[in-house]
Amino acid sequence: MILRISILFLALFISVPSFAQFGKQKDTRKYYEFAAIYDSASGIDIYEKLNRLMGGDSVRYNPKGYASQGWWEDYYKNGTLMHSGYYQDGMLTTYKNYYENGQMEREFKSLDYFRYQMILYYDNGQIRSNITYYQGAEMITMEYYSNGKPEFMEEFADKCDYLKFRQFYYENGNLQSDMQLLDKKKKRYSHKEYFENGKMQTEGTMQYYEELDNFLKEGKWNVYDETGKLIAVQEYVRGQMVEEKKM
Repeated sequence: MILRISILFLALFISVPSFAQFGKQKDTRKYYEFAAIYDSASGIDIYEKLNRLMGGDSVRYNPKGYASQGWWEDYYKNGTLMHSGYYQDGMLTTYKNYYENGQMEREFKSLDYFRYQMILYYDNGQIRSNITYYQGAEMITMEYYSNGKPEFMEEFADKCDYLKFRQFYYENGNLQSDMQLLDKKKKRYSHKEYFENGKMQTEGTMQYYEELDNFLKEGKWNVYDETGKLIAVQEYVRGQMVEEKKM
């Protein structure tokens, strides 16, 4: 009986991947300057080429020339942590990047077999964007201004087959435009646009045309001035205005 238990324990030990025995490993070959790796538009994106789920096709190698396995950390020249990621065969599966001040810049993780999430942050700690992907396609997108107010929101249905809604916001928090699904089968949407003061600017219907991969105005549209007064009624066909009645 003791022999059987010993053999079972040995088999389980051998089956654990070799990288599981490593703690967090520090690559001492290079330290980074923030200005050299940060882009105001895309942030610290130098590791995206190592992220297989996001389309990356590059491999990270350890100092001995083998594909990196397990947790690896990179640092700024001032000694603060810049990157902590878990690697399998040299490619990232989950990771976090940091600003030089210690605030998190982004984090990436898998949610399940098909979905994964990328959250980006401003250097003040506010969320910059929160995106859930489905097999590489953006399924849920939430973007924010640096003051924490929403800037853009959209969500696609499961498997990203069609859009459910799309919204843009002014920096003061007021809604700028709002498109909502009306008819799933016909892919028809209500669409409303607003002035910065919150008053309605236009409202009507948008039609998605698959052959154009675009949404176009269709049917009757109402146009308002900044006081909320109706000033025109327009008629559209495939995005082209064919009639207008001034009020």
